[in-house]
Amino acid sequence: MLEGKNIAIIGLGLMGGALAMGLRRQEPAMIGAFDLDGEVLERALEAGVIDRGENDPEGAADLLGAADLVVFCLYPRQTVAFFDEHMADFKSGSVITDITGVKGVLVDRVLPNLRGDLDFIMGHPMAGSEKEGFGGATADIFVDHNYILVPTPQNKPENIAWLKTVIRGLGFNNIVETSPEGHDSKIAFTSQLCHVIACALIDCKEDRHISDFEGGSF
Repeated sequence: MLEGKNIAIIGLGLMGGALAMGLRRQEPAMIGAFDLDGEVLERALEAGVIDRGENDPEGAADLLGAADLVVFCLYPRQTVAFFDEHMADFKSGSVITDITGVKGVLVDRVLPNLRGDLDFIMGHPMAGSEKEGFGGATADIFVDHNYILVPTPQNKPENIAWLKTVIRGLGFNNIVETSPEGHDSKIAFTSQLCHVIACALIDCKEDRHISDFEGGSF
């Protein structure tokens, strides 16, 4: 699936680290990562999770110029800002994807300015962990989970098919396609609303001793 391909992961936190670990099993030629935290990059290099790490704009530009597949593991507005800064640096013909939970801002801010020789296929793995950061990363968090693809008419069918093969290789057992609007509507209901409700419960001040009666999940 990834033999002979160079991979660039932008953001090496929990999800970026897990993706690097999972993609390593598909035997790419190189996995590189960009992250502002140099210590995280050193840990990933020492563990053999990545082959090169960059944490400055010049290094990011060089990494993008060699990458056949680029995976954004940043928050939406950080993704937009990275695109704005590095649009000229991507390798011609590269496939780009992301894991962000909101697609509307990418449709509005990235797609109108996307170079014609690049293929940005938006995505969202429905997997994660209660842990945070690279230290909590493991490739096993993807096994038997759902993956949402958000293709647009500009995407090449052959690249969508190839990306699906890569996704299945990570362990996802169900890939669903939807529109950007459909994605944001469904995720607002199944994820973001639930998070708001959970935070409201945790922040409840009516009972100062409620934490004496709860487990870790509350």
